[in-house]
Amino acid sequence: MHTTTNALMTRTPRPSVRIRRSRRRLTEEQELHVQGVLRSTLPDDGTLWDREKAHALTNSVARTELPERTFAAYLERWGFAPQKPLRKAHVADPFGMKAWMSVDYPVIAMQAREAGAEILWLGGDALPDLRTKAAPVVVHEGLPIGQHLLHLSTNRGDRQWAALRTLPSTEDTLRFLDRALHGTRSIELIAPDITLFKDASAQAWMARHAGRLNIHGLPAVRRAVLRED
Repeated sequence: MHTTTNALMTRTPRPSVRIRRSRRRLTEEQELHVQGVLRSTLPDDGTLWDREKAHALTNSVARTELPERTFAAYLERWGFAPQKPLRKAHVADPFGMKAWMSVDYPVIAMQAREAGAEILWLGGDALPDLRTKAAPVVVHEGLPIGQHLLHLSTNRGDRQWAALRTLPSTEDTLRFLDRALHGTRSIELIAPDITLFKDASAQAWMARHAGRLNIHGLPAVRRAVLRED
């Protein structure tokens, strides 16, 4: 059974950021090339994209070292800059999050400290349309261009991501998390939609990662699940 994780995705992308001419380091063709790579491939090491890898790619395409502030502006313009997950959750559900932060989050933080685990937030966004001056760009070097972003963020907003052509299914999300779980680190995962983890394939996947992964739902989603049950 394929369960789409629609609750992860934000329907409307944020507007493109304008970059002053004095700070522009990429041509339109270079911008499209970098975005095409970020939206149709994964890094050569088989992991996920992050700010450091995306910066290195952009420097390689630009054939110069982009200053951090300039690269940050490009990253936001392209739709890859994270909104801090805690702030986003508070905006979506201020009353529920206030109680959750007082009761649930301290327990999650304590578990993370005791296990030496990292707290990560699972989320998704719709990417802005990738266009030339003449028409939409739908492929990059023969590869489909992703329109949907799956990402993991820390409380600081540091992000790992992968772009998908369609809304992520349960299987897409589990493959994405497999890449994030490489190595030996443990994760306390906060997910806006825990219903996808009720799928049989997700239950089997969670059993394989027992001891390394704990999953916690946000209050708005838990209330919706209770109403459905």
